[in-house]
Amino acid sequence: MLQLVKICKWAVMMTTFTRSDWQKGYQSQTQEYSYWIEEVEGQIPFEGTLFRNDPGLLDRNGQPYGHPFDGDGMVCRFTFVDGKAHFCNRFVMHRTYAKVMAKRGCFKS
Repeated sequence: MLQLVKICKWAVMMTTFTRSDWQKGYQSQTQEYSYWIEEVEGQIPFEGTLFRNDPGLLDRNGQPYGHPFDGDGMVCRFTFVDGKAHFCNRFVMHRTYAKVMAKRGCFKS
């Protein structure tokens, strides 16, 4: 078990993560989402947008990539406005990704 302490100007948070929790970070994220985050502890004292890019798909047709950095890209957006938070994620559309998705019947390229 690992204990993570995150300290910033606005919050002190302590969370315990198990090995299983960390391994979830190496699973493919196959869906795109867009939703308002309903439960927020405390207040969000700022407004703006945070973008994060990381691998979304870590395998192709069940065959895992050799390294997480090889995964198909996904951009996550966290928007903070009027004390509320919104999350949205989208795959980076490139030629190889479009060809694979077209073969799966997900969309036409």
